[in-house]
Amino acid sequence: MKKRSIPWKTYLNFCIQVCNQLKKLEIEWKQPQSDISLISWFMANKTKKIRSLLKNGDELTIEEYNLMISKAVEDGMLHVVDSYLDPIDGSNVRLLSIDKFFFPEIWF
Repeated sequence: MKKRSIPWKTYLNFCIQVCNQLKKLEIEWKQPQSDISLISWFMANKTKKIRSLLKNGDELTIEEYNLMISKAVEDGMLHVVDSYLDPIDGSNVRLLSIDKFFFPEIWF
């Protein structure tokens, strides 16, 4: 199976939208949020802009969104503050927090 590369614009747009949503949820709930809940939110609320950034209208998979979140953690935009095993499928769920220095308040 050939591995797809995700365009930089798609990655950046995803990170900005997820970081904005995470910031809103952290203010509302006063706790970190799971990676899968952010991915689910993003998939349900994708903009036309994201669809137009993907070539041939290809949909990204959950694994590709997870890779983008992992890259955002590596790049310092998000922090993993805790993790746990999902009791249903045994997958590792990361609890994320936003880096307020990477995305200053003025961006929100």
